[in-house]
Amino acid sequence: MKPWTIIHVALAVIHALVGALVWALMEDGIEKTRQMVYESQSVIVDDGGDDFSIDVEQHDMFRVSPIEIHAFVSVLTAVSHLASAWKYRNNSDGVAKNRPNVVRWTEYAITATLITLSGTLTVGQGDLFGLVTLIILGVSLQVCGYYIEKNVESKQWWPFMILGGGIEAAIVTPITLWTLTARNARIGILDAWIAYFIYYALFPLNAWLDTKRPNDFQTTDKIYVILSFTSKMALLWITVGALMANVTDGEEEKGWIAVVRVAEAVPAAFLVACYVWLRRDKGKTNKAEKSATKARVANLVF
Repeated sequence: MKPWTIIHVALAVIHALVGALVWALMEDGIEKTRQMVYESQSVIVDDGGDDFSIDVEQHDMFRVSPIEIHAFVSVLTAVSHLASAWKYRNNSDGVAKNRPNVVRWTEYAITATLITLSGTLTVGQGDLFGLVTLIILGVSLQVCGYYIEKNVESKQWWPFMILGGGIEAAIVTPITLWTLTARNARIGILDAWIAYFIYYALFPLNAWLDTKRPNDFQTTDKIYVILSFTSKMALLWITVGALMANVTDGEEEKGWIAVVRVAEAVPAAFLVACYVWLRRDKGKTNKAEKSATKARVANLVF
């Protein structure tokens, strides 16, 4: 079994266990942190006068917890890792070797969009039409990522990079404003936004770096695997810790704050360590390839 096939399977197991455990052990926490999704309906007020005014009525629809969204994301990611492990099992190292990676972009279109919805609900923005708009933008962003990757070798990727940047700004800006203007926001809410912003920026950065290494797509794919794992684990546990800290007191609240701090530090440190490891491994591979090339040249000469 190829090294990254094993990694895909291992990450699938981790994601599945985390998602299942959150659902099974945090039923009370999920119930306490459910947020309302509602439909806003504009009503024109006709009072017989000369003024024009509109009232907005809010019709409650259903409640959902950002925590259970992240648990669902974790399970979906497990399925994606298993699909990748199977699809790329015969490739060198067990990762995609040709652009674009359809499995990854399909999964991101679902999971990254759900994470955005979770962040929106965390700051109390549950308007159905707003959420639908974010879904359209989220999926469109991943479509741009797909076409950036598809067009790396033809060098026609830059229009999709510009479009994707505009879409990403359209997603991040309202979430940023909702977070920064939230009143009485307690510990963790701002942390969740900072983590979301940083990890959200690293994915397009890797897409841009991929355009600079057109002959080394496997490195790009490996970085995406690491980014996906660390970002989802960080955002899941930061969200869990932040929301639970807001519905508990005393020592229990302190414990959940500690969860936020650990979720900020450990995935970030793991991401850096994996990146360093990938760089060193790539350096060793390049050195071995150069030595093999010199040996072949020497054999031809002599």
